[in-house]
Amino acid sequence: MNKKIFLTALIALCVLCAYSCSPRQSTRPDDELNSLKKDIETLKAGQTAIQKDLQEIKSILQGRQAPPPPEFKEATLSIKDDQFKGNKEAKVVLIEFMDYQ
Repeated sequence: MNKKIFLTALIALCVLCAYSCSPRQSTRPDDELNSLKKDIETLKAGQTAIQKDLQEIKSILQGRQAPPPPEFKEATLSIKDDQFKGNKEAKVVLIEFMDYQ
């Protein structure tokens, strides 16, 4: 009988120690929930500000006019006395400028 009482007391003591040593939350669940809601609202406000900035950038870029394409200027080069390969009467001539040093 003494062993049963001793064993019961030992188990009760272990349970009491485990309960008193267990970590407790420093904040109440309601406080933690309110904190998370506040963080979410802050993130939403930041996201809204970013979307507004992006819309302003888009409107600025759409308002710009594209620069006109450069004007084409026809160039004529004389290769009369230069060395060449191919037909003299060709309509298109490729010229390569090189500097041998």
